[in-house]
Amino acid sequence: MPASKNAATDVSMNVPMNATGPILLITDLSPRCDRAMDRAAAMAQAHGVPLIALHVMDTPWLTKLAQPAWRSMQQSHIAQAQARLSSDLSHLHQIQTTMLVETGNPVEVINRVANEHQCCLIVSGTARDETLGRIVLGNTVERLARRTTTPLLVVRARPFTPYAKVVVATDFSEGSRQALVTALALCRGADLTLYHAFAAVAGIYQLDNPTVAEETQALHKKANKFVAATPGFTQKQLPTVIEHGLAEQALPAFAAAQSVDLVVMGTLGATGIVHTAMGSVAEKLLTALRCDVMIVPQTAQ
Repeated sequence: MPASKNAATDVSMNVPMNATGPILLITDLSPRCDRAMDRAAAMAQAHGVPLIALHVMDTPWLTKLAQPAWRSMQQSHIAQAQARLSSDLSHLHQIQTTMLVETGNPVEVINRVANEHQCCLIVSGTARDETLGRIVLGNTVERLARRTTTPLLVVRARPFTPYAKVVVATDFSEGSRQALVTALALCRGADLTLYHAFAAVAGIYQLDNPTVAEETQALHKKANKFVAATPGFTQKQLPTVIEHGLAEQALPAFAAAQSVDLVVMGTLGATGIVHTAMGSVAEKLLTALRCDVMIVPQTAQ
């Protein structure tokens, strides 16, 4: 049995998140955010935490002129947004909900609200196949992924059930360790699998079969040590998949073949599949993955 089944509440003081804080849903009030809202509500209910729904009106340059006509339009928009949020959340009787409509730079407002309320998770949706919801919130989610200090869940799939199959991508860095601990805390009861893809060894880009086998064996040992040293795990073993290939190709193929519900990855890995400032590999993964994705920013210990 994976450690996630019996150690979900055994989280170290070093966990870079507040597992009991509210969940923050960011929405543009369009129907395409419904999946994110349903997932956020389900997770809030499962964890017994409040749900905060936030709609941010991006202040255009016109507001600097303080024109009376714009002020009137702004107040009307706020009132309409409040009414829409109230309607969308009216069925959530068992969850403590708060509705916020604010103006300003979306990324700054979202980060401020998340920090002020000590949120454990930010939840956003996507539209069509756009990377990180370019249509839902413009570039807001993409910029948020680069700058937030709160885990960010990007919802693609309709949430019929709680997350059951969760893959945590790792490069064995501290950033990916924090992603693993966050997955353990937020995906209680899910089967966790650790995943690592490698495409080169010491500068060699085309590996023969014996080298691949040797490197795979060595990485499995490294993964076992990585898990054993991770807070919150009472067992030293966690199902681990080591694959030879480019991560942006291998991981989406694995996730699709195994019907994975959620892929979790950090944003400050030293090497491997995630890089500082949402590097090109991570962005390719976010484009290629069809399942939900959780981005966990590394925080100082």
